[in-house]
Amino acid sequence: CLVQGEGLADTIRPHETLALLIAAAVHDIGHPGVNNAYLVTHSHPIAKEYDNKAVLERYHLRLAFSLLDTEELDILAEL
Repeated sequence: CLVQGEGLADTIRPHETLALLIAAAVHDIGHPGVNNAYLVTHSHPIAKEYDNKAVLERYHLRLAFSLLDTEELDILAEL
């Protein structure tokens, strides 16, 4: 594990480790299998929703936050 090797565990705090793990878990959540340019060029509803700007990045983030808004999936509720 990257966090445990090379002394990294000695330099980052537990909440930073948690942030890294969450980011890794959700960075491509719900990916449609095409890139931003394709979505914009084809006027895909996802591209329209985000005004053709950082389409997939914003889409992944919205999905991640929607999971956290679900009580039984909110892994941060007890922090």
